[in-house]
Amino acid sequence: MSWFTSLETSEQITLISSIATISVSTISVLIALAALNATRQSVIQANRPYVVVYLETIDIGYYVKYLVVKNYGASGAFIQKVNCNKPFADNLLNGFIDDLSNRYIAPGQSFTTVIEFKDMPSLKINEPFILTVSYSDNIGKYAETFELNTARYQNHSRLGVSKKNLNAFENEVIQALHAIKKSEF
Repeated sequence: MSWFTSLETSEQITLISSIATISVSTISVLIALAALNATRQSVIQANRPYVVVYLETIDIGYYVKYLVVKNYGASGAFIQKVNCNKPFADNLLNGFIDDLSNRYIAPGQSFTTVIEFKDMPSLKINEPFILTVSYSDNIGKYAETFELNTARYQNHSRLGVSKKNLNAFENEVIQALHAIKKSEF
């Protein structure tokens, strides 16, 4: 450090301030790069597709179960493959799983099918099954796994409103109106 002490005081101050400026500038650039990367990741996450599979049960005098595949994301997705852990699933869903493969699903778009257990009485419908959806967009590839419980509402009693002064048809109309209103919840 003898060279530093040999400098005049004004030169020492200039050197120290230059080193401090370079250090602060380097740290600022690193922080800006980290912020840009975080912003880029946020934009990618906000604009990517989110393909979701779920069961929907609608009460129309009896419970009807639907399998729904919906894209909740902000961009479209190309569904490459849908796999199920139960070999009967595609028969149960009338080929719906195979039909989903190699399909495009737009943002907000959904595909639905009725789940018909009456055609296959030997199935153990109380056991959940697992669907894995593999899909991609122009940025990346994704795979989501969903466990679906088909026993939902299986053992529930159907509660309804009926009025003694109305006939059976009028009571069914009231039940249907209640089901429509309930579906808005």
